[in-house]
Amino acid sequence: MNPTLAAKRVLRTKFMNWLYEATDGSELASTKPEAFLNETATADDPDAVRALADAIKFLEGEYLIEATWTMGELPFDVSLTHAGVVEIEEAMARPDRPTEHFVPIINVTTVQGSIIGSQIQQGSPGASQSGTITVNQRERFQAFIHAARQAAEVPELDSDDRVKVTADLDFMEKELAKTEPRWERLKVVGTAVQTILLGGLGDALGGGIASLPWHDAIASLPWS
Repeated sequence: MNPTLAAKRVLRTKFMNWLYEATDGSELASTKPEAFLNETATADDPDAVRALADAIKFLEGEYLIEATWTMGELPFDVSLTHAGVVEIEEAMARPDRPTEHFVPIINVTTVQGSIIGSQIQQGSPGASQSGTITVNQRERFQAFIHAARQAAEVPELDSDDRVKVTADLDFMEKELAKTEPRWERLKVVGTAVQTILLGGLGDALGGGIASLPWHDAIASLPWS
């Protein structure tokens, strides 16, 4: 039986809430998605396995998680991205409200067993949180992203930091392309990018970092 749109959103929310708890909210930790099925007593339900695989693919496509896919129907392991931590913590901080991708947390924490084919209609599927960004602000964000990409290519930057910064910048570009970008989300991710670049490259290059052509664009956040 094909799950409804509402049921898909509930499953995505429930899985992200579980993943945050399973990894203690750390982007450095990963876990096996089969454990989610075991805890919800749906490991032997083929429909539940397929629905979870679809949910993971969706969350991965929205840059909220990272998954290592092998030969199985489910990935070998999954982990949270920075954007995923930001949104699920937003949902947890205001559990009675939906976010762009998730229904209210309060509505899924007591759901037990399979939700495949469920008629749950909790939350608002089209709900999102947004802020207004002026043309000048949009241009400043674009300049920040361009400069940050240049900075990320500096060989002195740690390779793990480069991967994280690149993923965050991809997310920022995707968000900025929306008609109504999420202002607070862009600020949080942009601040994280700035911290990594100035910290990592500052340690490696010392005072010389200030003379590099992209330094001012990175140091001056586009919303400040």
